[in-house]
Amino acid sequence: MLAASAIWWVAGNTSALQSASEASQQPLSANDQTNWKIYQNEEYGFEVKYPEDFSVFTSEQKRLRTDLPNVTNSIFAIGKSNSFEGTVLGTGRHFWIYAVSGASDAQACYTKSDDGALLTQHRAVKSEDFYYSDVFGGVGLGTHWAIQEYKVLKHNTCLGIGVAHTESSDWNNPDDFALAKKDEEKAFEVFDQILSTFRFVE
Repeated sequence: MLAASAIWWVAGNTSALQSASEASQQPLSANDQTNWKIYQNEEYGFEVKYPEDFSVFTSEQKRLRTDLPNVTNSIFAIGKSNSFEGTVLGTGRHFWIYAVSGASDAQACYTKSDDGALLTQHRAVKSEDFYYSDVFGGVGLGTHWAIQEYKVLKHNTCLGIGVAHTESSDWNNPDDFALAKKDEEKAFEVFDQILSTFRFVE
Protein backbone atom coordinates (compact mmCIF):
# COMPACT_ATOMS: atom_id res chain seq x y z
CA MET A 1 0.00 0.00 0.00
CA LEU A 2 1.34 3.42 -0.88
CA ALA A 3 2.06 5.93 1.86
CA ALA A 4 -1.14 7.41 3.24
CA SER A 5 0.20 10.92 2.89
CA ALA A 6 0.65 10.58 -0.87
CA ILE A 7 -1.53 12.61 -3.22
CA TRP A 8 -1.85 10.67 -6.47
CA TRP A 9 -2.40 12.31 -9.80
CA VAL A 10 -2.15 11.42 -13.48
CA ALA A 11 1.17 11.99 -15.23
CA GLY A 12 -0.34 14.39 -17.76
CA ASN A 13 -0.73 16.98 -15.01
CA THR A 14 2.99 17.71 -14.88
CA SER A 15 5.52 18.40 -17.60
CA ALA A 16 8.23 16.41 -15.82
CA LEU A 17 6.15 13.24 -15.83
CA GLN A 18 5.08 13.87 -19.40
CA SER A 19 8.73 13.97 -20.43
CA ALA A 20 9.42 10.70 -18.63
CA SER A 21 6.39 9.05 -20.20
CA GLU A 22 7.35 10.18 -23.67
CA ALA A 23 10.87 8.89 -23.15
CA SER A 24 9.52 5.51 -22.09
CA GLN A 25 7.53 5.15 -25.31
CA GLN A 26 10.64 5.23 -27.47
CA PRO A 27 12.07 1.95 -28.80
CA LEU A 28 14.09 0.04 -26.23
CA SER A 29 17.65 1.27 -26.55
CA ALA A 30 20.83 -0.73 -26.63
CA ASN A 31 23.88 0.16 -24.59
CA ASP A 32 27.14 -1.36 -23.47
CA GLN A 33 26.10 -4.06 -21.04
CA THR A 34 29.51 -5.72 -20.83
CA ASN A 35 29.86 -5.18 -17.09
CA TRP A 36 26.22 -5.62 -16.19
CA LYS A 37 25.25 -8.21 -13.61
CA ILE A 38 22.72 -10.99 -14.22
CA TYR A 39 19.91 -12.04 -11.91
CA GLN A 40 18.35 -15.46 -12.58
CA ASN A 41 15.27 -16.90 -10.92
CA GLU A 42 14.71 -20.64 -11.32
CA GLU A 43 11.29 -20.70 -9.66
CA TYR A 44 9.72 -18.34 -12.21
CA GLY A 45 12.17 -19.12 -15.02
CA PHE A 46 13.49 -15.70 -15.98
CA GLU A 47 16.64 -13.64 -16.00
CA VAL A 48 17.40 -9.95 -16.24
CA LYS A 49 20.58 -7.91 -16.47
CA TYR A 50 21.20 -4.71 -14.53
CA PRO A 51 23.95 -2.07 -14.24
CA GLU A 52 26.74 -2.81 -11.79
CA ASP A 53 26.14 0.47 -9.92
CA PHE A 54 22.67 -0.71 -8.84
CA SER A 55 22.44 -2.52 -5.49
CA VAL A 56 20.18 -5.49 -4.79
CA PHE A 57 17.67 -4.80 -2.01
CA THR A 58 17.94 -6.91 1.11
CA SER A 59 14.77 -8.38 2.64
CA GLU A 60 14.80 -5.58 5.22
CA GLN A 61 15.18 -2.87 2.57
CA LYS A 62 12.23 -4.31 0.63
CA ARG A 63 10.13 -4.47 3.79
CA LEU A 64 10.68 -0.76 4.43
CA ARG A 65 9.78 0.43 0.91
CA THR A 66 6.07 0.76 1.52
CA ASP A 67 6.10 3.93 -0.60
CA LEU A 68 6.59 1.89 -3.79
CA PRO A 69 3.84 -0.56 -4.80
CA ASN A 70 4.67 -4.28 -4.54
CA VAL A 71 8.32 -3.79 -3.52
CA THR A 72 7.70 -5.31 -0.09
CA ASN A 73 6.63 -8.61 -1.66
CA SER A 74 8.93 -8.47 -4.68
CA ILE A 75 11.00 -11.35 -6.00
CA PHE A 76 13.87 -9.08 -6.96
CA ALA A 77 14.48 -5.37 -6.38
CA ILE A 78 17.42 -3.09 -7.16
CA GLY A 79 18.11 0.58 -6.61
CA LYS A 80 20.59 3.38 -7.01
CA SER A 81 20.82 6.69 -5.13
CA ASN A 82 22.23 9.92 -6.55
CA SER A 83 23.28 13.17 -4.89
CA PHE A 84 24.22 16.47 -6.51
CA GLU A 85 27.06 18.70 -5.39
CA GLY A 86 25.95 22.07 -4.04
CA THR A 87 22.33 21.02 -3.52
CA VAL A 88 20.29 19.02 -1.02
CA LEU A 89 18.61 17.15 -3.87
CA GLY A 90 18.67 13.39 -3.67
CA THR A 91 17.22 11.04 -6.27
CA GLY A 92 16.67 7.33 -6.49
CA ARG A 93 16.21 4.83 -9.30
CA HIS A 94 14.31 1.64 -8.49
CA PHE A 95 13.45 -1.47 -10.49
CA TRP A 96 11.60 -4.49 -9.11
CA ILE A 97 9.91 -7.70 -10.22
CA TYR A 98 7.06 -9.39 -8.38
CA ALA A 99 4.59 -12.23 -8.86
CA VAL A 100 0.91 -11.31 -9.10
CA SER A 101 -1.03 -13.73 -6.95
CA GLY A 102 -4.18 -15.27 -8.44
CA ALA A 103 -3.69 -13.73 -11.89
CA SER A 104 -3.44 -16.76 -14.16
CA ASP A 105 -5.12 -15.31 -17.26
CA ALA A 106 -4.78 -12.15 -19.31
CA GLN A 107 -7.87 -10.46 -17.89
CA ALA A 108 -6.61 -10.81 -14.33
CA CYS A 109 -2.96 -10.09 -15.14
CA TYR A 110 -3.10 -7.00 -17.31
CA THR A 111 -4.48 -4.54 -14.78
CA LYS A 112 -2.91 -1.64 -12.90
CA SER A 113 -2.12 -2.49 -9.28
CA ASP A 114 -3.37 0.67 -7.60
CA ASP A 115 -6.77 1.08 -9.24
CA GLY A 116 -7.42 -2.05 -11.33
CA ALA A 117 -7.50 -0.11 -14.62
CA LEU A 118 -6.90 -2.23 -17.70
CA LEU A 119 -3.40 -2.00 -19.18
CA THR A 120 -3.89 -1.46 -22.92
CA GLN A 121 -0.45 -0.27 -24.06
CA HIS A 122 1.71 -3.03 -25.47
CA ARG A 123 5.42 -3.60 -25.94
CA ALA A 124 7.29 -6.68 -27.14
CA VAL A 125 10.51 -7.59 -25.33
CA LYS A 126 12.34 -10.61 -26.75
CA SER A 127 9.07 -11.88 -28.21
CA GLU A 128 7.23 -11.56 -24.89
CA ASP A 129 4.15 -9.39 -24.69
CA PHE A 130 4.29 -6.74 -21.98
CA TYR A 131 1.37 -4.47 -21.17
CA TYR A 132 2.14 -1.28 -19.31
CA SER A 133 0.77 1.85 -17.67
CA ASP A 134 1.46 5.49 -18.32
CA VAL A 135 3.90 7.05 -15.90
CA PHE A 136 1.99 8.09 -12.81
CA GLY A 137 3.24 9.79 -9.69
CA GLY A 138 2.73 11.27 -6.31
CA VAL A 139 3.96 13.87 -3.89
CA GLY A 140 4.71 13.82 -0.20
CA LEU A 141 6.48 16.12 2.22
CA GLY A 142 9.52 17.29 0.23
CA THR A 143 9.34 14.29 -2.09
CA HIS A 144 8.14 13.52 -5.60
CA TRP A 145 8.07 10.20 -7.41
CA ALA A 146 7.24 8.86 -10.88
CA ILE A 147 6.29 5.22 -11.38
CA GLN A 148 5.53 2.94 -14.31
CA GLU A 149 4.21 -0.60 -14.21
CA TYR A 150 4.56 -3.52 -16.64
CA LYS A 151 2.85 -6.94 -16.65
CA VAL A 152 3.72 -10.12 -18.55
CA LEU A 153 1.92 -13.49 -18.56
CA LYS A 154 3.79 -16.74 -19.13
CA HIS A 155 2.57 -20.29 -18.47
CA ASN A 156 -0.39 -18.96 -16.45
CA THR A 157 1.96 -16.98 -14.20
CA CYS A 158 1.68 -13.20 -14.11
CA LEU A 159 4.79 -11.19 -13.34
CA GLY A 160 4.80 -7.47 -12.67
CA ILE A 161 7.72 -5.11 -13.17
CA GLY A 162 7.77 -1.73 -11.49
CA VAL A 163 10.14 1.16 -12.12
CA ALA A 164 10.30 4.38 -10.15
CA HIS A 165 12.28 7.59 -9.93
CA THR A 166 12.16 9.34 -6.56
CA GLU A 167 13.24 12.86 -5.65
CA SER A 168 13.81 14.47 -2.27
CA SER A 169 14.70 18.11 -1.60
CA ASP A 170 13.63 21.18 0.33
CA TRP A 171 12.96 22.67 -3.15
CA ASN A 172 14.30 26.10 -2.14
CA ASN A 173 16.86 25.98 -4.93
CA PRO A 174 15.26 26.46 -8.40
CA ASP A 175 18.12 24.47 -9.92
CA ASP A 176 16.88 21.39 -8.06
CA PHE A 177 13.83 21.16 -10.32
CA ALA A 178 15.92 21.17 -13.50
CA LEU A 179 18.39 18.65 -12.08
CA ALA A 180 15.59 16.39 -10.92
CA LYS A 181 13.82 16.48 -14.29
CA LYS A 182 17.03 15.67 -16.17
CA ASP A 183 17.83 12.81 -13.80
CA GLU A 184 14.28 11.46 -14.17
CA GLU A 185 14.52 11.39 -17.94
CA LYS A 186 17.86 9.55 -17.75
CA ALA A 187 16.43 7.11 -15.20
CA PHE A 188 13.62 6.05 -17.53
CA GLU A 189 16.16 5.50 -20.31
CA VAL A 190 18.07 3.17 -17.98
CA PHE A 191 14.84 1.39 -16.99
CA ASP A 192 14.17 0.71 -20.67
CA GLN A 193 17.65 -0.71 -21.07
CA ILE A 194 17.18 -3.02 -18.08
CA LEU A 195 13.76 -4.14 -19.31
CA SER A 196 15.22 -4.92 -22.74
CA THR A 197 17.38 -7.64 -21.13
CA PHE A 198 14.49 -9.47 -19.48
CA ARG A 199 13.88 -12.96 -20.85
CA PHE A 200 12.26 -16.19 -19.86
CA VAL A 201 14.63 -19.14 -19.64
CA GLU A 202 13.00 -22.37 -20.77
